[in-house]
Amino acid sequence: MNLGLKPSKTFSSIYGEAFIFMSRTSPNATRWQPHGEMILDMMTSSMLTVLGDMPVVCAASVSTSDALNLLRDTGFQLPCEIHRYVDVADYMRMLQSFAPMGRKWWLSTFIPLSEMPPEVLLD
Repeated sequence: MNLGLKPSKTFSSIYGEAFIFMSRTSPNATRWQPHGEMILDMMTSSMLTVLGDMPVVCAASVSTSDALNLLRDTGFQLPCEIHRYVDVADYMRMLQSFAPMGRKWWLSTFIPLSEMPPEVLLD
């Protein structure tokens, strides 16, 4: 018997895998968010347990092998793709690299339109 924790719904079961989940706020829009890069990076792992198969972008510091193994051992399904960034500059480069992939962004925070390639916006 598996007594692991499981959400009743996951983002992937609702939205499918056409989206990439983004929870890191823009470095240019942090007036209302907590201050400090470490805190903003930590927030990128907050939804890992409810994403299901939805690909995610999160900080490398919060998606270590040990952290992911803990979630897996607890019974949570992990995202099918975890795109890790190491700092804000890497994060901003990564955002631009997703445009040619044809995936839309599922944002849990604010990113200015000027930082989003038009291809990632919903029509």
